[in-house]
Amino acid sequence: MTTTTTVNGNPLSALRTLAATHLDKLDQERQAVEQRRRDADAARLRDQIATSRSDAIDYMATLLPETLGEVLRDDQWTGYPSLPAQGTNTAVAPLGDGIWVLYHYAVTNYTVDTGIHLVVPCPCGNYIEILCEDDQALAIAMTGIDRWQAEPDACTQACSRATWPELPKAVN
Repeated sequence: MTTTTTVNGNPLSALRTLAATHLDKLDQERQAVEQRRRDADAARLRDQIATSRSDAIDYMATLLPETLGEVLRDDQWTGYPSLPAQGTNTAVAPLGDGIWVLYHYAVTNYTVDTGIHLVVPCPCGNYIEILCEDDQALAIAMTGIDRWQAEPDACTQACSRATWPELPKAVN
């Protein structure tokens, strides 16, 4: 059974008021739904950033404890949200002199790609990306970096365009 309200006065005027009130109510409901969606998206991004950072710290502590684990503090890592099309974790930390360490985890085509990379600027504007699977690999990479920095104007030909998130240059 439907309940109706008897309107005194002009029915068209009352209908206009009721219609405007109804549209306002629908708009408020739409705005509330949109705000809940934005809040959920923001929470999801914060969680992805925290996970990326935490995973980088754990990876470093487990596989590079005697090198990176000795020089980087947990608060030096910056996490990034996942790429939309795939589950990824990415975090970076500055080492100085424009050199960054990058942690990246991605699952693609049923394979897992994970690792710590040194990202070294090349004089030509590109980057040299060096995978460091353990303390020994990082120590060897540091020898190469010292050699490349000894000739700062020569392109190493070991570089490529950066495939990682944009990394700001270090300020000296």
